[in-house]
Amino acid sequence: MPQQLFLSHDSRDRRLADALAMALTRLTLRQLTVWHSSDSSGNGGLKPGHIWLDEIRLQLSKSKAVVALLTPRSIARPWLLFESGFGAASKECDVIPVCVGIDNIGDVPFPLAMYQSYQLADYESIRRFIEKLLTRYEIQFDEEMARPALKELIGKLVNEPADESMSLSSFNTRSIDQAFSDLKIHIDKRMLEILRLGAPVSIESRPTASYNVIIDLRAYIKHSASQYLEIDSEMSVQDALDAVFYMLPDMPTFKYLEKWMLRDTDAGLNLVIREIGSRIPAHVIFKPNSNWEVILLSKPYSPEDSSDMNRWYGHL
Repeated sequence: MPQQLFLSHDSRDRRLADALAMALTRLTLRQLTVWHSSDSSGNGGLKPGHIWLDEIRLQLSKSKAVVALLTPRSIARPWLLFESGFGAASKECDVIPVCVGIDNIGDVPFPLAMYQSYQLADYESIRRFIEKLLTRYEIQFDEEMARPALKELIGKLVNEPADESMSLSSFNTRSIDQAFSDLKIHIDKRMLEILRLGAPVSIESRPTASYNVIIDLRAYIKHSASQYLEIDSEMSVQDALDAVFYMLPDMPTFKYLEKWMLRDTDAGLNLVIREIGSRIPAHVIFKPNSNWEVILLSKPYSPEDSSDMNRWYGHL
């Protein structure tokens, strides 16, 4: 008999909720059913004539987990907190916040901040979330079988059209905590600029927690402004490049430095690391608060294309 998951979301995030629900149903071969209020299928969602509060309570009581889909549109919506709180009241139900388009997990509001949150930003972060979720339901996770569905889900998350309402900065009210957070980010950026101009940072200095950097995909996906790449202490540069590759729908093969590459938007330097990419920690290259962009190549990259020739040939 299928087990049930309750997906809590803002109605404006219906497309994201549909994509996530469809992926989970497909990955589990329908061993897991996902109930969400905006589901327009014949057996899903709220039905005409139903008392909506009673229906939501019923569906929550049948679910082993509540996944709260958080986006800049929904992060401040009290309804998600209500549904998650109802789930948290049951000892048999887990509460799992997932973030799409939120670059800092620290922005997750209390009490959802008490729970382990997941970023749905790239192949690796989505794979990690789904593997943990299916373990909760005692459903076997087969990554080889899941890969096509995971790639399709990434494409749907990345291809969500940009919207002013998807920006945290568009909120009319700003808390003191948010103001302090903005100030901290500003100071961190200034410190990084000073470090770039001054003493090098030790490769052995590892971050104590994961963080996100922005990847601009407009060169490849015209209507998509950016995506977030999660960096943790165990990730290599090659792992990061693999994650970015999975953000590019319909790219037939990896083809790094042949069809595409990454560029540091702030420094203007190209990421030309290939053979030793698996030996270099990602946090050494992808610094906190750095911004990167995908560059499409008309021909394979060569040293003559470098934005800083001195790094290849020294002072000529």
